[in-house]
Amino acid sequence: MDYLEVKKCEVCGKTKHISEFSKSYPNRCKTCVAEHTRQMRAAEKLKAKVKATGEVIDVEPSGTMLVSCGSFITKDGRKIPGTALEFEKAIDWEQRRYEIAKAAMQGRLSNQYGDVLVGERDFEGVAVSSVEFADALIAELKKGGKG
Repeated sequence: MDYLEVKKCEVCGKTKHISEFSKSYPNRCKTCVAEHTRQMRAAEKLKAKVKATGEVIDVEPSGTMLVSCGSFITKDGRKIPGTALEFEKAIDWEQRRYEIAKAAMQGRLSNQYGDVLVGERDFEGVAVSSVEFADALIAELKKGGKG
């Protein structure tokens, strides 16, 4: 390794060997590119609820505040500490549908007194009705609130 081949990262300001620099971003070290990528992925579709007011806002990571906790910036420029926010988890409804349909099908096939009897098995019918059950349950869950 030739120690004379060094550059200064435009983000962190550290002087590093050229092998530690990104090919896509030639003036940024790989560490800074990785951190930037992590922040960009985390910022995608991030919604949070302000604990004190219940307001739901769009946010993106913006570094840290003096209290050494993560902070987020809203679309209108407000900077809010991460400790003041509750994050909503994105639900993968397709995965949830699969899990519910699988559980419904297992329940129907394990029921000895049910409509799936030995000799009269209609597995396609059981599969279709299990998916219909999952769809009905998901529709109810998406309504939110109390039933």
